[in-house]
Amino acid sequence: MKKQLMVLVIVIGCFFIFGCDQHKEKQLSEKQRAVQAQKITQEKEKQKIAQAQVDRHIAVYRTSDVKEGKISALAKLLNINTKNSIQAYYLLLDESSLEQVELFNIAMGQEGKKEAVNGAGDYVQTRINEVRKRINKPSEELNNEEKEYKSQQEKQILTLVFKIIVHAKEFKTIASKNPDYFARKLRDAYAGKNFEIPVLKIKSVPLIILKEKGFEALLRTVDEKTRTVIFYSKDDFEENIVNPSLKVCEDTRSTRVQRESAGMMIIDFPSTNKVIDKVVEAYKHGRYFDESTKTSRGKKTTLEKLFEISASWWGNLIKSNYRGDKYFTTYVAEKYLNNPDDQDRVIELISNIDFKVACPYLCKLDYASLSVKAQEALRMCLYISPIEENNGTQFIRERYKLFVSLFYQMNCRDKDRSNLLFHLSDYSSDNQIAFVTNCFGKMTKNEKETIVHMASKMDIISRNIIYKAIEKECDENLLNSIDYYKNL
Repeated sequence: MKKQLMVLVIVIGCFFIFGCDQHKEKQLSEKQRAVQAQKITQEKEKQKIAQAQVDRHIAVYRTSDVKEGKISALAKLLNINTKNSIQAYYLLLDESSLEQVELFNIAMGQEGKKEAVNGAGDYVQTRINEVRKRINKPSEELNNEEKEYKSQQEKQILTLVFKIIVHAKEFKTIASKNPDYFARKLRDAYAGKNFEIPVLKIKSVPLIILKEKGFEALLRTVDEKTRTVIFYSKDDFEENIVNPSLKVCEDTRSTRVQRESAGMMIIDFPSTNKVIDKVVEAYKHGRYFDESTKTSRGKKTTLEKLFEISASWWGNLIKSNYRGDKYFTTYVAEKYLNNPDDQDRVIELISNIDFKVACPYLCKLDYASLSVKAQEALRMCLYISPIEENNGTQFIRERYKLFVSLFYQMNCRDKDRSNLLFHLSDYSSDNQIAFVTNCFGKMTKNEKETIVHMASKMDIISRNIIYKAIEKECDENLLNSIDYYKNL
């Protein structure tokens, strides 16, 4: 019986405790709801107060007769820095005349923050949504009144966009401190389901006015899903896409997506003068990052690292993009070829882009006045790649013209002139015969010996034509050599 009573006491105690716990939980839940309700009330009160402030500053701007009063009201709206206050700022800008835009610029310069700059696009989107909400049907279904309303609103929105762009100077100051923020905002805007071109243009402004710094921030921001943003916006950045693309492509710290995106930019660079100038400037500069193949401890890096350094060389992408571009070659040759600054790099670049167009310019260079590097680059132009041999003789003929030009310009005491003769065998038999016939008498003894030896490697008919043409210019030793080669 005692045991039963004990069990009953325990059971009753458990129910009592459980009931107390439930009561406590109920009390706690009621308390939490009360706290939550209080917070909501306080938040609503704050919003009400904030909106009252916004409304007051709007009223002050609209009623003030003095310039300073209007600027002060606008600056206070920007200082509040909430979505409502920023939208109010652009509402007033939308209502104002073009002559009053300067007041907004002053206020933006005083109190503008990154959220205010980004809010410009949001306000334009709001205006577009208002028009679409009222008229949401195809143009052919609109009546005259609707057409007039839509046309009027579109003009107002375009005027608003212009007013916002006038903020460029103030936007630049703010954007320069937050390029990554604006890059993310533009990226996210492009990633939206229904992006509006006017809105995107406005959101692009902070980055566009930062020029190279802005496009570099955009390149660094993209990922697999949002990389299309750089293709849509690249035309807005014009020549400022060049250096950021090259640097991101070359930097081994870039992600795969960033490097691929930059590479796609490079093989799509346009042939405008400003872009070409940037490309030449970069090509003359060379790599932007350390090419060192050693670690801090002095040990060589892995083969993987060496491959990364080699694969990140953007020069090949540039040449691939402009290959065969006659305008590019002509523009660069005429503007940069006669400038001694990094002349060797310019020679290398245009000879790789379109050698047929470049050749006449290369032949006009004064070989003796060139730097050692430029002379070497010019001689390297004589090299005929297997690709050219397989694709016909067009470039081979052009290289022969440069070969003749260089030989005539080079001093007979220049050891490189003798080495030049070894390129002769790359050209046709007719070219070789013509060259030897015209130049043999002007050659040194060693050069003549080289010619006699090289002729022996030609077909019998060509060899005999050359030997017959040069016999009168040969001494006894050379004649003996000729007899020797004929009897082989």
